[in-house]
Amino acid sequence: MPELELDIVWKVVIIAMLSAIVSIIFCRAMHITHSVFEKLIKNGYLRAITGGVIIVLLTLCFGTTDYNGGGIDVINRIFETGEVRYEAFLLKIIFTAITIGAGFKGGEIVPTFFIGATFGGAMATLIGLDPALGAAVGMAALFCGVTNCPISTIILAAELFSGNGILYTSLAAIISFVLSGYCSLYSGQKMVFSKTNEDVININATDAFCPVCRQKWEKHKREICYRCGQPMDNCWCGVRLDKDGYVNSEHHLVQYDKKANTVIKRLLYKMKNYNNGIVFKTIGR
Repeated sequence: MPELELDIVWKVVIIAMLSAIVSIIFCRAMHITHSVFEKLIKNGYLRAITGGVIIVLLTLCFGTTDYNGGGIDVINRIFETGEVRYEAFLLKIIFTAITIGAGFKGGEIVPTFFIGATFGGAMATLIGLDPALGAAVGMAALFCGVTNCPISTIILAAELFSGNGILYTSLAAIISFVLSGYCSLYSGQKMVFSKTNEDVININATDAFCPVCRQKWEKHKREICYRCGQPMDNCWCGVRLDKDGYVNSEHHLVQYDKKANTVIKRLLYKMKNYNNGIVFKTIGR
């Protein structure tokens, strides 16, 4: 891979930014397809049969098995000959989402590499970059975008490509991590801190929007209680301690034992029409 050059850097940045968008599309496609199958077809066996039939029909329609299985041959082809189809990444998203959504067991990581390599390679041919470098950058950017693991991505890319182009793949991973939002392939992944500042958000990575105000987490200005999910104006389950150990009536999430929390709720209810500067000693702590 080439040494660090400014003419290449801006092309890598473009691929990384677009890969972040593709990673969001991939994650949303996976989760939405799964939800649609479960909603429309209650029986798990029928879901699998339906998904299998759809995959067979799509395979016959496109006349290739490139999008079945992991697709390692397609990835190798890009690095060896620079051959890549522009629609390959989108078709792989469709095939993978239907397969996993229908209930078939399989991995998401190799398909992620496939999508990243084909998208990066295709974009590289459009902007005048070596397809192999574009594929490497796309793989790193997409993997980071769907897993939200920039450090692991940088280490993995260094291992996959023997350290070649590590500055490009690292740059792509960081850009994709920041721009890919809070989507993830894994619904149980917890995002504790914001990607753009030091705020604590503590949400599941798939929850791109606040469940109450429906705004993006970065924009709702902490109007929602993380404990009960209610607007702060209607919630009394949390309060804030000042430096002297007093409790301020302004809302903030603090864990209390059951007895103390009950007393605090009652006192806050009585004084909710007063201004927020009033403080009182914590009872039961």
